[in-house]
Amino acid sequence: MTSKSVAAVILAAGGSQRMGQPKQLLPFRKQTLLRRAVETALASICRPILVVIGAHAELMSLELRSLPVLIAYNPEWESGIGSSLRVAIQTLSVIEAVEGVVITLSDQPLVTAAAVNTIVDAAYRTGKDIVASEYADTHGVPLFIGKRFFEEISVLAGTEGAKRVIDRHLEAMITVPLVEAAFDIDTPHDYERLTSSHPSEVEIGRNASGAAFDVE
Repeated sequence: MTSKSVAAVILAAGGSQRMGQPKQLLPFRKQTLLRRAVETALASICRPILVVIGAHAELMSLELRSLPVLIAYNPEWESGIGSSLRVAIQTLSVIEAVEGVVITLSDQPLVTAAAVNTIVDAAYRTGKDIVASEYADTHGVPLFIGKRFFEEISVLAGTEGAKRVIDRHLEAMITVPLVEAAFDIDTPHDYERLTSSHPSEVEIGRNASGAAFDVE
């Protein structure tokens, strides 16, 4: 496996029901959360970069129009994260050079390109086909999955996330500490904490549920 063969997937198809507006387009440091996630991926060693959109697709497409990324539309986005993962894997499976993917979310603004690279590096060093981020007594995304498991992910049901596959193959998984991944934006309160605090002051350990395997 080479660095060029690891793709990055940004899941951005959700409807943001708890936020009450498209959280992907909320501003943070003069960027939307979606653009920040994409530019983080672009700054990493991953290629290609694929963004899965669904709800508010036209607005998301406009935000992505100047960025060198692939875009996949999930028409079944309302059925859950499994449908977005399925679209991502089906899209990337036809690219022969892609031997693994790093799955990320559009609402983890504290995750850096260095963190993504750390996950890829752990896959290189250990040869493991699953590398999960570890934080706040759980593990989740950003998450590396090797091509070995693409077929299983491609048949996930709408409400099933990567956890269903991972639970069947725990022997293939390692975790890496990534405390900044614990903070994700799901509610207006989350966003207020993000914008009113310096990142180092955000209580990231108290908001891990949104970044777990089955949540988009």
